[in-house]
Amino acid sequence: MMDTLQILPMEDWPLLRDTLKRDWPMYAYHYNWVKTAIKWRKKEPELEHEIYCPNGKYDSGVFVGISNSGFFVTTVFAFKESKDVLKRAINETKIIKWDKGVLFNSVHEHFVDVVEEFLDKIKKRKNIQIIKDMTNYFFKSREDCAKQELPKIPEECEIKHLNLSDIRLIHSIWPHRDLERPETSKKYLENFIRLNRGVGLFLKKNDRLVSWVLYGELGHLGMLQTVDEHKRKGYGKIVTQVLSKELADEEGLDSVLFVVHKNVASEKLFESLNYKRVATTFWFRTEPFTE
Repeated sequence: MMDTLQILPMEDWPLLRDTLKRDWPMYAYHYNWVKTAIKWRKKEPELEHEIYCPNGKYDSGVFVGISNSGFFVTTVFAFKESKDVLKRAINETKIIKWDKGVLFNSVHEHFVDVVEEFLDKIKKRKNIQIIKDMTNYFFKSREDCAKQELPKIPEECEIKHLNLSDIRLIHSIWPHRDLERPETSKKYLENFIRLNRGVGLFLKKNDRLVSWVLYGELGHLGMLQTVDEHKRKGYGKIVTQVLSKELADEEGLDSVLFVVHKNVASEKLFESLNYKRVATTFWFRTEPFTE
C-alpha cells in the first residue's frame, strides 16, 4: 500500500513555502523552515533533508519535513482547516524512523492536539517515552531589525562569526544536549554554523568565547547562551541584536525566536528589544522507555 505522504519534488518547494505566508507572522517559522531547506539542499544536495506532502501535493499546505542531521528532526504543519489531513497523514505514514531519537520541532498550538494524540498512541507500540517542552514564539520584523541601532561593544570584547571549533564549548553548556549520544546533538548544532551562521562575543585578551547565538533551521535565533562568569553584563542582548540586524540586512530575514515557558527574564529581554509574542509552541522528543 502506498504511503499517504509522498516526497514533494524540489521544484515545488518554493510553491509550498509561499503558501505559508498566510496570516503572517503566525506561521513565519514554518515558512522559514522550507526556505532553509531549499538553501541547505542547494549547498549540499546529498543532505538528508526532505519534504513530504499528502499524495506529493503542496496545495493544502500540509507537510512533514524530515531532517536527519544528528537528531531525526520532524517538522509538521497544517492550517486549522487541514488538521484532519495532517492527522491522517502522520497516523498512516511509515517515514518516521522511531529507532532513532525523534524530535518534533516547535509544534504550533493550532495543531498540537493532533501531534499529542498521535504520540500518545505511538509510545505504547514503540516502547518509548515522550519529553515535552513548552515555548513562546516571538517575532520581530526585518524592517524593525534593520533600523535598530546596535549597542556599543564593550572595550574588552569583539564580535566575530562562529566556526566549528566553537562547537565544543557551545555544546558543553547547551541544556538540551544528548548526554548519552553527544555526537548526535553536536552534529545538530554543527549544521547551524556550517550551513547557516552564528555570532559570538569574544574577549580580546585571550580570544575566549563568552556569549553566542546561532541561526537555526526554523530561521530562528537559538542556543543563546553566556558563560556563567559573564552573565548579567548584557552580552546576550548584544549578540541577539547583532545577528538579527545582520540577517535582516544581508538576507532580508525577519527575526524569530522561542523562549521556554515561564522564563520571565528572557521574555523581558526580548520584549525590551521590541519582539512580540505570537503563539505557544511545543517540542516533543522521544527516548527509549526505562523502568
